[in-house]
This record gives sequence, structure tokens and C-alpha cells, in this order.
Amino acid sequence: MEEFMRVNYTSPDKLFEFKNCYSCPSWDRKNGELSYDHGKISLGFDYGSCCDPERHYVHAILRWMALKVGKLRMFKGIGSIPYTVYDGYEATPIITGVSRKEIPEKYRWALYDRYGYYGLGCVSGVPDSKRNARDWVSPLRMFYFALAVLMGGEQNLKKYDKLMKDELKRLDKLWKGI
Repeated sequence: MEEFMRVNYTSPDKLFEFKNCYSCPSWDRKNGELSYDHGKISLGFDYGSCCDPERHYVHAILRWMALKVGKLRMFKGIGSIPYTVYDGYEATPIITGVSRKEIPEKYRWALYDRYGYYGLGCVSGVPDSKRNARDWVSPLRMFYFALAVLMGGEQNLKKYDKLMKDELKRLDKLWKGI
């Protein structure tokens, strides 16, 4: 995966046509280590607390990689599933392929599509047709509602959303071809 990402990963500054990039993937670091990882063998990103689609993109890439080659962890009420680790200690589940009704309420925020992505379809403040109105309001999704305002409106956020989804599909297609 490390070599695959070194060759095929598109950095946020190129994907979104930003002037700067605030994240650094582990495969681009000389020693391959992350500042928060304490020398463990893992892939990930060091990044500043940026307030733009780059943060969302980095997390989507991490979930996609975990779905492809990640370790599994037991989550009570769900079973053994892929996960990511935030800041070196917080395990976050990646749930795919099930309906919201099958997931304990405390984990409904962790339901993603097969690419490890949930999209930003709810940023307008109205849940889309695939989500239960009660479940979509989470701190992260509220953050992206605020982000829509900061990034120049919902149109820009929809553009970034499409770029991210298309990039995950591109990586997935390339990965399947290996």
C-alpha cells in the first residue's frame, strides 16, 4: 500500500488547486514515521489543524486504505471491522455494507460507503433521502455545515465533495488492477 500510495496519491493542493498543502503522508517522510505514532508500523498523515476540505480528504484516504489493507478490531455490538487511529490512540470504526438499523446508535456516525466515504450531502441543513434525520446531525457533520460557509458556500463544498469521491473511485479502480 505504501508504494501504491507513493505512486498514485494525489495531494490536496493538486486535487483542490490550493496554493498550500498542510498535510504530509507518512510515505513522503524520510523515516516514514508519524509524529504521533511512536514508531509503530502504520500509514497516515501529519497535518495542521486546517479548516478546509483537506482534513476531510486526509481522513477519507485513511479510511480507504484501512478498508483495503488495515487490521481489524472488535467493536462491541458490531464485530471485527477495519478502523483508523486518530492521534495515535483513538480507534475509530469504519462500518460499510449494512443499514443504519443494524448498527448500535452510538456507532451510526461511522457508517461509510464502500470507499470509506460518507460525503457532504447534508451540508445544506436538510438530511438527504438516504439518512435518518436524527442520525445525520453529528459534531463532524455540523463542522462541515460551518465549513460550507467558510469555503464560500455550499457550491464550493459540493465541488470539493465530488473531487474527493472521484479520487477515491480512481484509487479504488487502480488498486483493483494490481
